[in-house]
Amino acid sequence: MRQKRPNLFFKILPALFNWLLVVLQVLFVDPVSVQNLFIPSAYLTLFIPLFLALFFTSSCLLNKRLSLMMALGIVVFFYLRLWSLGTMLNLLLIASLVIALEYYFRSNPPPDKP
Repeated sequence: MRQKRPNLFFKILPALFNWLLVVLQVLFVDPVSVQNLFIPSAYLTLFIPLFLALFFTSSCLLNKRLSLMMALGIVVFFYLRLWSLGTMLNLLLIASLVIALEYYFRSNPPPDKP
């Protein structure tokens, strides 16, 4: 029996929508006006659509777990850059953490449920 493949259009559509939100935010929104919107100095209106855009874009090519960890690592690095803490060492530490977590989850699959 042939397996049904998911339609790629429904994976690309939320990615394009979130990339559009990110681009519009960067081009037309004053950063000071959204800096303290929900959490003080967090810029959540930029980082949440950026996380979703990275997640949906990478999930078109990779599995969801790796896409989630990769998007989270990139957003954490950008957040560290916002606070002038995003150095090459932090980038290497975040990338090595993502790689180590992926290796751990691949080598230790969850047990089968009875």
